Amino acid sequence: MDESFKWEGVPYVEIGDEHYIVTIYERGVPSLIKKLNQIEEVLYWLLADIIFTAVHVELLNKYGVDNVHTHLDYSSEEVKQEMEENVKAAFQMIGDPYWTWHQKGKRQELESYQPKKGKSW
Repeated sequence: MDESFKWEGVPYVEIGDEHYIVTIYERGVPSLIKKLNQIEEVLYWLLADIIFTAVHVELLNKYGVDNVHTHLDYSSEEVKQEMEENVKAAFQMIGDPYWTWHQKGKRQELESYQPKKGKSW
């Protein structure tokens, strides 16, 4: 992979011998690096990112904003609730284990901070 070009906020997955490394970049620098052992966790993480992005774009279109000149009101309870309901509905359609993981906050677990102890993978 060309190391000089990384999209902002996009998860990149590297496959190791017995694990997967998911990296998210911000301003060209890794903002999150996570080593996962189960392909299902990698798939869940990617699904969560895709679903959130799709719901976000759907709301931008619905409210006629572009987040450049006009902005979505993220503090609005209506917008928050609509985002949550749409993400929830998507995971319900996909089913388990991803639906159960979503309910239990698996994304926050996967994205929780882990201190680096040198790059052992």
